[in-house]
Amino acid sequence: MDANQFETKPQARLNKILGIKLDLTTWLVLCLVSIAAVLRLVGLSTREVHPDEWYHVLAGASWAEGQGFTFIRGIYDRAWPYTLSVGLADLWLGLEGFVAGRFPALVSGILCVWLIYVLGKRAASPAVGLIAAALLTVDHMGIEWSQSARFYTMQTACILALACLFAGPSFGAPRASPVKTAVALAAALAIALLALMLQVISILGIAGLVLFLVTRTPYFSWEFVTTPSRERTVIGILVIVGAAIGAVGFAMMWPELRTTQAWAAQDANNFLYYDDYLRAMYGVLWPLTPLAILMGLSHSRKAVFIALSVIVPVLLVQSLGGMKAPRYIMQAVPFIILLWAVGLRSGFLWLAGMIRDRIPFGDVGPGHWVSNTLALGVLAFALSGNLSFRTSAQWTIKDGIATYAGQPVLTGDPVAPAIQSASREVAGKLRSDGTMLMASDPWFQAYYGNTAHFALINPRNDDDVPLNYERKTGLVRIGNAQELAIAMACVPKADILVLNKKVGTFYLPPETMAVIEQNATPVDMENKVFSLYQWDRPEDQADQDCSVVNEELAKQV
Repeated sequence: MDANQFETKPQARLNKILGIKLDLTTWLVLCLVSIAAVLRLVGLSTREVHPDEWYHVLAGASWAEGQGFTFIRGIYDRAWPYTLSVGLADLWLGLEGFVAGRFPALVSGILCVWLIYVLGKRAASPAVGLIAAALLTVDHMGIEWSQSARFYTMQTACILALACLFAGPSFGAPRASPVKTAVALAAALAIALLALMLQVISILGIAGLVLFLVTRTPYFSWEFVTTPSRERTVIGILVIVGAAIGAVGFAMMWPELRTTQAWAAQDANNFLYYDDYLRAMYGVLWPLTPLAILMGLSHSRKAVFIALSVIVPVLLVQSLGGMKAPRYIMQAVPFIILLWAVGLRSGFLWLAGMIRDRIPFGDVGPGHWVSNTLALGVLAFALSGNLSFRTSAQWTIKDGIATYAGQPVLTGDPVAPAIQSASREVAGKLRSDGTMLMASDPWFQAYYGNTAHFALINPRNDDDVPLNYERKTGLVRIGNAQELAIAMACVPKADILVLNKKVGTFYLPPETMAVIEQNATPVDMENKVFSLYQWDRPEDQADQDCSVVNEELAKQV
């Protein structure tokens, strides 16, 4: 039967004009992907820079110039596949700066919308895929990290692609083609490896999906468990051995799992951190997740199980872990949305059936339109009742107005004009006669490049040993007032550059500033964004043991 046999007249006309044959569902998902692209493009190049973006942007540009993944004086090879894609965007597409850095995240974020549709379609139905794609299209986290030069959307796309493969006919079908299964297995291994190279915690989503795959084998059934056989004995032994190894491995990794960097220490023991976040961002949908699971089981057990296989390990392990930030559970968010989509679809069917049974001519005419209108009303309520989707709407309106007024989409600078102006002024006042630069922010360090030798770090960000050389920047980290005093006593000259405004965790505490203000000379600045100080070591200063400082400086390239 031809899938286009039941196409509508407008749909048939559009297919004829374009010379292609697509069904209505495909047209709808293409519209959603297009909307997702617009939402993620608007404001792409002008959204305020996140400090961590500098690493991928400059290391990618360095790779494009044939100098490897270098950043300032160091090497930044964390999540190197993403940095490589930034360099390729520079070389192949002619993009540069933050547009090149954010382009791979943008493409990955758009791809996630298509992938969740495919997953919803394979695991449940095209309608579930469309609802999930619609929710992810306007999701705040999906838009935010699609406009940041970070690897989170690429990692999420990998987990979604792996789920699409596992939910497809090549795995678990009784008469699956061996060739197709082999190709799918090779693709799954490659995708899983890429996800792990982007971020090691991808192992949580991957392990969950592998467990889901196991549930599709004949070994995962009550009949197999209760029927004595040699095969059951072997599988049972393997399960016991695997569980023992897993328990030992978890015990060994527990101290590392509980490790917390200083900036996140306040949430180390908040085991409801992610529940609080999801409740705040999805105030209507998140509390209804248990109901969505129950309703979804009646519609598609497969979709519910594949969603839970990722959600449970990611939320459980990350909640027990010490390091916490919303982006660390991003790989699970599309699967949470999939659960909601299955639940909403099941609810829509129940609501539509109830209305059509009670309204004359329920299958057509008034009953048809009333049921669909109410269903859309429920979806609109689900969207408007969640901070995530309202925030996306506010951002889109603000950026859309700015774009309509002439703000560039693929050109522009995410750095505030005031900071740029102040930076140019600082550049003209830095001394170049062998003076070392101490800077208090990754942005400063990146902007002034190889001029910087020391990085002034807020104690909340400092987890290294005192005056420690950092490989990814090639700078010596100064984490507190005592370390700063030692470093100043061990260098003849230094320019010290700090940010006046307290932003995030990149400002210096009062005790560190006191060392600077008491010993260094302030430089008059027209722009008050930065403060610049000059340090000249007095000739009569007492000798200081500088072995640690000299050893760490010697590591710089």
